[in-house]
Amino acid sequence: MFKSARMKKLKVITLDKYSDSLVNSLHESSIVQIYDISERIQEDAEWKQILKPSHATPFLGKISSLLMKTTGLADFLETVAQKDSGILTLAKGFVNPPRIEKRQVEDLTVNELLENAEDILDQVETKTTPLDEKLSELDS
Repeated sequence: MFKSARMKKLKVITLDKYSDSLVNSLHESSIVQIYDISERIQEDAEWKQILKPSHATPFLGKISSLLMKTTGLADFLETVAQKDSGILTLAKGFVNPPRIEKRQVEDLTVNELLENAEDILDQVETKTTPLDEKLSELDS
């Protein structure tokens, strides 16, 4: 009934100056799954001689912080989510999944994107923190 698409491996090696535009183009095409092989380069002597992993960006600390916040919020929301886990609901989800609406998004610089993400996470945190504290109080 449901068949997954046939997949093939694709290996791409590029110069650092082209990596951002390449990754953006591949991401926008929605036909490629990208893996980071920097660990493999460090472990394999042959690869280490040929390739050097790209360097960490100055935004790495900020991104890690936002990722931790996002993970914490997602964990909290998952614990309080109402779950309709009946077999009928599951079957309906496979047969007639909800349509995902595509939205036009603007291209942002890394700084603008980080600022937007931080603002959104702050807004969500201000709403969820009191609820989390109330749940913890009720649990104890």
